[in-house]
Amino acid sequence: NINLNGIDCITVRLGDADFLRNECPTFDLIIANINRNILTADMDAYAGCMKSGSHIFLSGFYVDDIPAIQESLTLNGLSFVEYYENNRWAMVVAENSLHINITASNQIL
Repeated sequence: NINLNGIDCITVRLGDADFLRNECPTFDLIIANINRNILTADMDAYAGCMKSGSHIFLSGFYVDDIPAIQESLTLNGLSFVEYYENNRWAMVVAENSLHINITASNQIL
């Protein structure tokens, strides 16, 4: 789809949480479509690769699983944005809203 639309500023990487933990790339957008248990177990890997202000789209679980997803997001420093529902299936959007100014925190005042 990227090629069909003539877009050249997008890099797609396919991999699991071990890839994220070992390679430690950073992303503007992460899309993960798998069951709730795997999503919550791997949330640390997703969060660790997200740039400040980036988003993650999570799907592959039911609406009833949203509280567990929200808890995992919060525990990993991510902010719940919204969710969508279709026939009891859910998709959650979250963001890394953590804004840290490393330079300022290292200054001696």
